[in-house]
Amino acid sequence: MNHPEFQKDFSEAFVKYKQSRFDKRTRVEYPFSFLESYDKKTNPIIEIKEFNYGFEYFSELQNLKEHSYKCFEYELSLIGKNKYLYINDVTSQLYKTSQKLKVSQESVYVFEHNRMLFQIASNILKDIFMYYHLDLDSRNIDRLSKWFHLKEPIISFRFSKHQEEKRLEKLFNKYLCYDFIELTSEFDTFKALFQGRVLENKINWTHNKSSLYYFIKLLVSNKVVKSPKNKHWKITAEFFLIKGETLLQDDFLNQKETQDQIKREALEKFVKALMQ
Repeated sequence: MNHPEFQKDFSEAFVKYKQSRFDKRTRVEYPFSFLESYDKKTNPIIEIKEFNYGFEYFSELQNLKEHSYKCFEYELSLIGKNKYLYINDVTSQLYKTSQKLKVSQESVYVFEHNRMLFQIASNILKDIFMYYHLDLDSRNIDRLSKWFHLKEPIISFRFSKHQEEKRLEKLFNKYLCYDFIELTSEFDTFKALFQGRVLENKINWTHNKSSLYYFIKLLVSNKVVKSPKNKHWKITAEFFLIKGETLLQDDFLNQKETQDQIKREALEKFVKALMQ
């Protein structure tokens, strides 16, 4: 059987988000590309009548699956600050492939092998969703929710009083950009934090956890946001990354406020302005 080769180099998705110089060479698009690159013409399985023949084929697919998942986790461990973008890109590509396989498995000519490939793709997606759901954006969460259900959707904060959007953006640019949030283009993501919405994209907080802790504490203690009923750390973990890394609610247990006076002053001025 002519199966695709095992991945032997970094994928194009990794190179794209790693933002480092790599030699130009032929690469797989993403770690699970073997599902797409299978040659239907040279590997036709119209009907499996013997157990050993089909089992040998399925076992080889399982080996490819295990190898590709290790490659995925290996690249994920190296990607750095763009981990969130990488994992959602890979998941989106894999989902699209799974849907093509779902449709094509009904083909008279390749029914058996596409059925197996679709099962492999579905199992990989399920594993990603179960272990990395905190890293997934709303589009991927919606697509894969048949495998994973949150008991209760986590909703963002709401302002206690109306904030004019243009003024909010000016305050955001003046006090938060570059010191705490890397790009001004993040404003649309940031404002969703106060619109009582489910997660669409996470805010990448580029300073440390102690300053984020102080920021949320200021918002809640000064009643800039409506009472979150003790869910503020759960909301924070859902809507923020710290330098590209995901958070858990428990990460804020026993957390201390930042003692950096410049950072404290910037956050205090932002919150004070919202109170006026």
